[in-house]
Amino acid sequence: MNVIYLLTLLSWTTFSFAESFYFSPENKKLGLDYYKKQIYSGCSDLKKVQDPLSPVQMKQLTEQVLKMVSEDFSRAFTENPLVKVALLKDLDVLAKDPACQRIGNHCRARLVGIPLFYYQRLRPDIPDCQQYVSGKSPESQQCEVELKFRTKDLKTVPKNYGAYGIGTYKDELKVTKNNTTMRLFQTIMYRDKTNLHICEEGSKYRYDLDVNDPGFYYERLDPENDPSRAIPDDCKEDMTVLEQSFIPTDFDDRTTVGEDQVGPVKDHVKNFIKSNPSLIVAKIEVVATSARTPYYITQDGKKVIDPKSQERNLRLAQERAAFAKKVLTELKSTSDFSKIEMSFKATLAGPDFNPTDLNERFVTRMTPGFVERIEALYRQHEKQYLEKALITGAHELLDSKKYVNIYQVKFKPFQGFRLSISGLKKENMKCGSQSKDKKPFSSSSKQ
Repeated sequence: MNVIYLLTLLSWTTFSFAESFYFSPENKKLGLDYYKKQIYSGCSDLKKVQDPLSPVQMKQLTEQVLKMVSEDFSRAFTENPLVKVALLKDLDVLAKDPACQRIGNHCRARLVGIPLFYYQRLRPDIPDCQQYVSGKSPESQQCEVELKFRTKDLKTVPKNYGAYGIGTYKDELKVTKNNTTMRLFQTIMYRDKTNLHICEEGSKYRYDLDVNDPGFYYERLDPENDPSRAIPDDCKEDMTVLEQSFIPTDFDDRTTVGEDQVGPVKDHVKNFIKSNPSLIVAKIEVVATSARTPYYITQDGKKVIDPKSQERNLRLAQERAAFAKKVLTELKSTSDFSKIEMSFKATLAGPDFNPTDLNERFVTRMTPGFVERIEALYRQHEKQYLEKALITGAHELLDSKKYVNIYQVKFKPFQGFRLSISGLKKENMKCGSQSKDKKPFSSSSKQ
C-alpha cells in the first residue's frame, strides 16, 4: 500500500478563511472543518466507523501533540505565549470530550486540525538552530540565515540567498512547518506505517497536507485579542443561538411524568449561565418531544395497539412541557433569570411507527449487518435526527449504553427536551464605545 502526499494544496491566501480575524471562533470552525474534509477525502475507502479513544488514550495523544508542536515552534511560543495558552485550552477540551469515546473518525481528525490551525500564524524553528549564536558555528549556513532573518519582515528576504539545501528562507520555513504536520499525521492517524486509522485496510491514500504558507507571522499575539481584528465604529447587537442541546427523558416507562424528569433541564440551564459569564442569555426555548411509539389496549381479550397512541404521546409531551414551564419559571425570581424570555412547546418527533418496527426489538449488535442497518436508518431520517434530536451522524446511534436494538435507535432519540439558548456576547455590547476606548494592540506583523 502506498501513501501519496500531494504537495499542491490551495494557497492559504486563496482559501476561504476570513483573513480579517484569523482567530475568531467562526474562522476556527472553518479551518477545522476544512482539515477534517482533507483528511476524510484522502481515503479511497473511508471507514464509516472505527474504535473509540478512551480518556487515557486521548490524554496520551494530546500530550504527544503538545510536545511535538512545542519542540518545532519553541521560539514562536516564547514570542507568542498566549497562542500556546489557547492551544492548550483547546487540546484539553478535546481530550475530555466524551464524543471521543464513541466509534467514529471525528476526534483523530480534530486532533490534527487544532494544532495545525494555531501554528499557521507562527514561524517555525529551523531545526538544530535553537541554541545557535552567530560566529559559533560558521559551517551552518542555515543557522546564519535563521539568525539574520528571524526578526525581519520577510518582504526583505531575497528571492534566493543561496543557503544550503532549500532554495529560500521562506521555502525552508514552509517545509519545516509541513514536516510538523507530517509528524502529527503519523502520530495520530497511523496505526502502523501502512494502515491509517480512518482508512479501510487495502485502500490507497491521497492527502493534500502541504500548506502553501504565505508567511504572515505575528509577535505577542493573543488569540482573544487578534491585532488584525477590525472593530467597527458602529455594530449591531444581533441575538444569536448560544447553545443547543437535547436532554433525554425516560423512554421505556412513558405512562407517567414527574417533576424529576425536568430537573436535568433546570440544571443544564443554570450550569450554562454560571459557566459563561461573558454571555448575556436573553431567550430560552424548550420543546418537549415524544416519539411516535405505540401504546397497547386489551380488546376482546387480546393485546392490540391503541389507535389513539399518538394522541397519548402528544399528551405526554404536553405534560412534560408544563412541568418544564413550572420549574424554569420559578427561576425567574432570581436575578440571573429575571430578564430572560422563556417559551415552551410540546410536539411529536421522529419517524412514524409501523407495526413491523416491533420486530426490530430483536435486531441487536449481535445481528449480522447491524451497523449497516443503523446507517441506512439514519440516512432515511437524517433531517429528523439532526433537527429534532441534534444527532449529527449514524455513529451517535451506535452507543450500546443508550440503544439496545434498532427499535430503540429509531424512536428513543426523540424522547426528551430540545433546548435552545439565545443571547449576546458581552464583548459585542456597546461596541461603538469599545472602538474608541480600545488601545492598539502591541504587536508587529511580519510577512
